[in-house]
Amino acid sequence: MSSPALNSHADLFVVNVSLGAQPDSGFLRDFSSILVVDTLTNSPMTGRSGATSITGNGSIVDTVSEGEASTLSATAFSAAARAVLQRIFEANIHPSSVTFLSVSIGGGDTVADMPAALQAANKPYYWVVPCTTDIDDATFDIPMVVEGFNTGTFSATVIAGTGVGTISQSDIDTHLGAMSAGNQERLYMTFNSGIATGNADFAEIAAIYASVDYDNNAPGGNLSLTASAATSIATAAFKTLLRDNNINFAGPISGAASYVDAGVMFNARPIYQVIFGDVIQNRVQVDIMQVKAGLAARVPPEKLPMTRTGQALVTARLDARIQSYQRAGHILDAQEARDRSLTEPYVRAKTITTDMITNRFLEFDILQYHLDDARKITVNINVV
Repeated sequence: MSSPALNSHADLFVVNVSLGAQPDSGFLRDFSSILVVDTLTNSPMTGRSGATSITGNGSIVDTVSEGEASTLSATAFSAAARAVLQRIFEANIHPSSVTFLSVSIGGGDTVADMPAALQAANKPYYWVVPCTTDIDDATFDIPMVVEGFNTGTFSATVIAGTGVGTISQSDIDTHLGAMSAGNQERLYMTFNSGIATGNADFAEIAAIYASVDYDNNAPGGNLSLTASAATSIATAAFKTLLRDNNINFAGPISGAASYVDAGVMFNARPIYQVIFGDVIQNRVQVDIMQVKAGLAARVPPEKLPMTRTGQALVTARLDARIQSYQRAGHILDAQEARDRSLTEPYVRAKTITTDMITNRFLEFDILQYHLDDARKITVNINVV
């Protein structure tokens, strides 16, 4: 079956975001969709009637619901997979179901084959959670998942974790650091010393972020976990190693027993900035498609005129979108930008040129600023 993107005219409506986000459909993207990934060898999904083949080499997908997560068969799912699935549904907010993918690695498929196969099977996803905690396994590891799900026109946010207590700067540089800059921005990496015993904190993090309505809410980078214990940090030097390499971990603070910091992707960009880049690119693309489609659907059909009037129809829709994201808390309002002496935010139509008229296209520029989440707080007390 062909994908919605392949069958549509969405490629006529281009939205470029400086974060480098890439929508993969042209239709409203579901930012609540989680894809859990394991190998077919580890999780063959034996006995599951809903498991469906998506390639000719045996890779299969199925839906796992909240009600069955605690009773999954050990013959169908690996111990790591069961820990991940159970932790997703133990989060204080979580989706009602997730998609589970078993990749036939060694049987003819690679992780990089999966995005196209999933799209063809109409299995959407945004979050990818690998069951592996390895960063250096030649068969199936975290870098392989990040690179495989962020290839060509496909993009995904990968939330992964490791619990290897001996992880070193050399390990990080050789394996995670070898990924491209773009792929480093798609990885949210965590460390927890209890992962080997089932403390799949990264899965809880994915569940929380997947449960946010990003059109109306703007989460920060720090999370308070309720199902996952804080990690044990052996030395101050190891703590510095994690922080210096943008590896998130949960630790106790007053008011939260398991508080995740720093809330950043592997390239140091706050996770909420990456998510919002994906959200605004997808939503604005849909907005401008709807403007054009709305005119085409009128009786009789109408043009989107190559004039200031036509530009105004689009800018009105863009202005409304930007204002909604200001209200949600994603971006600064104009007054705050002025107070900081920043360049005035704008939604602006470019002057119509001869080339635009010849090729029948309009172009618009948007400048806005992230509303960032305070991570550190300093209070200076002077008692005299």
